[in-house]
Amino acid sequence: MHDAPASGDAGANAGTMHGMINAERQAGSSDGEMSAEHLGTLLRQVSKTSIGEIDSLIAELKTLHKKLQTDGDRIQRDIAEHAELSQQ
Repeated sequence: MHDAPASGDAGANAGTMHGMINAERQAGSSDGEMSAEHLGTLLRQVSKTSIGEIDSLIAELKTLHKKLQTDGDRIQRDIAEHAELSQQ
């Protein structure tokens, strides 16, 4: 389980994207314009990274949901057992 906030990853992605844009501009035409192809490639890379992070968070949430259900069921059984023993 990750304890770091997801927003930190988004900030890192924004910094990476900014660096990639600057590199593309330097490698691109002399007026600093990026070609549509390079911009499309950059957008696909950033989207792929973001989608991967979202998928990872969804998987983590599903795991936590299952754990909460399991723990809740166990606690309910423990309460019922305690109540039964208390009546004897």
